[in-house]
Amino acid sequence: MDTPGEDAFESVQQRFAGFIGFDERMSSLMSMWPLYGLTAKNTLIGYSGFELGVCLLLFVMEKMLGYEICTYEDARDFLGGLLPLFADEPVSSEQAETVVEKLLNELSNYGKPFQYEYRSPDGVTRQVKFRLLEQEPYSLPGRDTVKLRLTPIGLDILFKSREIYQDLRFSVMQFYLDQQIRRGTMGC
Repeated sequence: MDTPGEDAFESVQQRFAGFIGFDERMSSLMSMWPLYGLTAKNTLIGYSGFELGVCLLLFVMEKMLGYEICTYEDARDFLGGLLPLFADEPVSSEQAETVVEKLLNELSNYGKPFQYEYRSPDGVTRQVKFRLLEQEPYSLPGRDTVKLRLTPIGLDILFKSREIYQDLRFSVMQFYLDQQIRRGTMGC
């Protein structure tokens, strides 16, 4: 049985086509939330957490594209080299280790999926659940470590930020024009 909210939503959706695919849009937008959240972490204040988080995801992606395994130590060394460029003041090795560990833990959500709720225009509270970065135990000769890998959502964020538009050779305005043509509203 439909709820009053669903009936109202269907009525609004018929008049406002922008709500079609609303849940997919919310899911896509919410996948960026963990990166934005890095700006508010006390341990990362003064270290450009958002920017370092993006750099970390890009580093892991590059390793994956080259069929290389990205270990915790790889990420630690990479971020340790970048940290002085993003820090407001000189960084000790202890501070660098703390920041790297915090970034890795935050972007992998301490091993749990990220979960965010939002209210859909149909009045129903929905949940988005995803992972950006996975950590799994990995054995190398003489030592054990952690292997890092981007999830499909993590890859999606990065590819949407640049590669998709370059490879398709379409600008956002071309997509916008396409939508106007499809709806018959061009020139209105």
